[in-house]
Amino acid sequence: MNKKKKIFSKFILLCVLFGVCSGIFGQDLKVTYRLDFIPNTKKPLIKREIFQLHTSSGKKMSVYKSFSRMISDSLYSEVNAGKPVDGSHIPQYATKDFIIKSYIDKDIKHYYHFNSSYFALKRRISFQWKVIPNETKRILDYLCKKAITSFGGRDWEVWYSPDIPVHDGPYVFGQLPGLILEVKSADGEYHYQAIGLQEERKDIIIEKKVAWVKDREHLIRLKKDYIKSPSATARQEDLQYGISGAVVNGQKIDLEEGYRLLDRELWDWMEENNNSIEKDDIWVR
Repeated sequence: MNKKKKIFSKFILLCVLFGVCSGIFGQDLKVTYRLDFIPNTKKPLIKREIFQLHTSSGKKMSVYKSFSRMISDSLYSEVNAGKPVDGSHIPQYATKDFIIKSYIDKDIKHYYHFNSSYFALKRRISFQWKVIPNETKRILDYLCKKAITSFGGRDWEVWYSPDIPVHDGPYVFGQLPGLILEVKSADGEYHYQAIGLQEERKDIIIEKKVAWVKDREHLIRLKKDYIKSPSATARQEDLQYGISGAVVNGQKIDLEEGYRLLDRELWDWMEENNNSIEKDDIWVR
């Protein structure tokens, strides 16, 4: 092969390689994760929930929500657009919290839902990853490498694929040279596994009615105040609108009884859900 043909062949090879890499980098991905977790430290009962991570190459960001919440958002968008929607298809979901990551400034915006409102916290998390050499396995037919870190009072083992150059993963995890497809706490109480991966473009819906908190300490104080009196907001609203009674299971009850039921509902829920993914956090809803 003469010199010109060699140069041309190399040029074609570079174009092909560049085209493939550009396609990967330009993808908008939908990654579906299955989370198996133990919500109550006193009961070894494993619960399961499905989450989805949507990445946007155009907006340089991602959103992470429960799968049921994703469906709910889509249905409400159709309602707002004037399209007919069967309300019975709007699913219930265990958590309304969601997370938005910026690929530009590396900020993580964590939206917590409790006391019937959204509270947003901008977080800067620098993971100290240790990549384990010579340990690999395949997940969804992608070759993955192993890394470990400590975060939120737990030790974590993750598997990421350099073949998918998206520095993201479930929950707040990320900052590795490839998409994280599996995350497991060393105590076995939290385990994320990717069960689906496809290219899909999706509009990222950002909640507009939020109260921004200045730091994590402020957020914890708000949660503690809410726990002291879960019915406080309902009391204020009832007083404002002159509401004198409540209906529970088709029966009218006085307001004080309704407030006691609201308080007890949260406190009972917290007893059954006392094992937050981040041990220094308070799990409320």
